[in-house]
Amino acid sequence: MTATPPAPTAPRTLPTFLMGFALGVAVFLLIRLLGGLNPDLCRGRTTTALLAPLLLGPGGLGFTATVWNRPRWRAVGLGVVVASLFPALFFSARDLSSLRGAGCAGGYVVYAEGGGRGTGEITMRAGETRTLTVRASGLNVPAGTLLTRAERLTPGGDVTLNTPAPGRTRPNEPLTFTLRAAPNAQLQTHTLTFTFTAPGGRAATGDLTVNVDAAGR
Repeated sequence: MTATPPAPTAPRTLPTFLMGFALGVAVFLLIRLLGGLNPDLCRGRTTTALLAPLLLGPGGLGFTATVWNRPRWRAVGLGVVVASLFPALFFSARDLSSLRGAGCAGGYVVYAEGGGRGTGEITMRAGETRTLTVRASGLNVPAGTLLTRAERLTPGGDVTLNTPAPGRTRPNEPLTFTLRAAPNAQLQTHTLTFTFTAPGGRAATGDLTVNVDAAGR
């Protein structure tokens, strides 16, 4: 009587999965370490932040697809894919957010009315005058830097813009201006654009939508 051979056991994939995850984390840390050698606070930082998730994610998926019939290697690929999500994508998103806050992604403009929260749209009645503030934020410039100010209201005619002179201000310093709709203003939407430019060319630009309600006369 011949002995029945033991049934084959399923390959143990957890260790190889962890190996793939560790490999992905190592690649992420290496890229992050090399990116830390960059002396520029802005230039090249976006590429460094995106490189690890873009390399590990598609690369891990492509590797997994090619070895799908080999469970151990497939587990390695899946581990790399997981590493592309965490920690790579998680920390990359945080790095990009910090670049925005430092002004590396460009500045932004905040409109507000009556000292309240920022707004991107207001509605005026014909003949009404509104007072608002605008400020430039997110610009990575030295303290006390003067910004060159420019403004544009399109279309003109029914709504007029009044701003104080001169056309220079500082980052995060609120600038008060007024908008006035003519008594015979027609129902129309206007766009107000403020641009603040720092020495060296970095700029903050933002639009405010101004709706005129002619029926409110």
